[in-house]
Amino acid sequence: MATALRAVEFYSGIGGMHYALQSSAVAVNVVAAIDINTTANEVYAHNFPDTVLMNRNIEGIKLAQFMKFDADIFTMSPPCQPFTRQGNQKASDDPRTKSFLYIMKIIRSLSKPPSYILMENVKGFEVSETREEFIRTIRETDYCFQEFLLSPSQFGVPNSRLRYFLIAVHKPLQLPFPETDSIMKSIPAAPNLNTNSKPCSNFSADNPRSHCPICNKQTLEASNSTEFQSNKTTNNTEHHPLAVQRESLTNKTESTDFAEGNCSLNLENIKSKKDCKGVNERHDESTINSASNISMVNSKTGLHDAECHKDKSCDHIWNGIKNIQDYLEERRENFEEFLVPENILKKKVLLMDIVHTKCNHSCCFTKGYAHYVEGTGSILQMSSVDSSSIFEKYSEADEEGKIKLLSPLGLRYFTPREIANILCFPKHFDFPAKVSRKQKYRLLGNSLNVLVVAELMKILFSSGSK
Repeated sequence: MATALRAVEFYSGIGGMHYALQSSAVAVNVVAAIDINTTANEVYAHNFPDTVLMNRNIEGIKLAQFMKFDADIFTMSPPCQPFTRQGNQKASDDPRTKSFLYIMKIIRSLSKPPSYILMENVKGFEVSETREEFIRTIRETDYCFQEFLLSPSQFGVPNSRLRYFLIAVHKPLQLPFPETDSIMKSIPAAPNLNTNSKPCSNFSADNPRSHCPICNKQTLEASNSTEFQSNKTTNNTEHHPLAVQRESLTNKTESTDFAEGNCSLNLENIKSKKDCKGVNERHDESTINSASNISMVNSKTGLHDAECHKDKSCDHIWNGIKNIQDYLEERRENFEEFLVPENILKKKVLLMDIVHTKCNHSCCFTKGYAHYVEGTGSILQMSSVDSSSIFEKYSEADEEGKIKLLSPLGLRYFTPREIANILCFPKHFDFPAKVSRKQKYRLLGNSLNVLVVAELMKILFSSGSK
């Protein structure tokens, strides 16, 4: 039996990286998980009680301790606030970046550096000084590496969460594809990697769509599902199951430079708003050719992020993305406690990204979800009422009339469990009873999509020597 790889999980949060490691089809033992967020650590310990969890500042860990870790892999999701549009964008000058700079120093100092590195951060990191320092560090310590900008929607998940990723292997290991200095917008096929995984196979719902709800054409996912489950082991990338997944899925939706979370509706076009009916009507950072009747407006700049196609033909969308309803809770008796309060509806409904159960998109869920409205995540319409006729009357109604109009829509927040499903956390993931709903939203908003990271890890661990 092969010896398990030893992993150190920096900024471990609620365990997204750990779950991705478990999904990578390689035996990995997390020898240390490190984070200073006590609430996140409580959740992590609840789900991984046997993992050594260090509730301490990374800068306080001496080189000798790193040597004892004897790690084969470092995973890390450094604090993203220094690089976000909403943050101060001070990058390396931000105190929260110090721990990441310390990790770079440790990598330079280790006599036996880790063979593998996987790093995740927000879009914006790729243009920071900190990124330049990180690239310089891994180059000068003999790593081969590749950078990516990827969103879950490229992997069949109905969610926009554009993130920066870097994978690196220490020489003489080589990545299983030609590296490029440019940032990749999709995952290349790895001819020597076998997998039986299907998109987001760990979440709790088990009813993937097999046909487009608009034109009844067979979806990409359904047509490829038999290939995902097959026992083919060919080295020909043209017919390799993972090659089908990566080339067909990620290349269908190359990432573009959209501001995450800016899903506000253009008031001038609100009267022409139509029901989603399974189509990605609003923005997705990874699809510039989404079918839409709404022009997206960046709420901070007033500028259009994209002019989307106005027809609802399925030829303009990727039908491999699952529907929202596949990720929803089914056993909850009622969702009244998650209904959007009337005072928020009156003030903010036109800023909300409203999705239906048959939609195949949702905006990025951030730590401010259910506390702030603009740019923090989508709102779910529970009813099948035609919202277009309601919004046609909305602007003409008085305050009381607006609430009466909106009430039949049943607008509610996604539950924490549903967001965990969309982030592809496994169904056995759970929160301790004492963690509040607000804390759950914050922790999930700071986490990552397990499926996307797991796919990168499969590529990473398929690396070999020249």
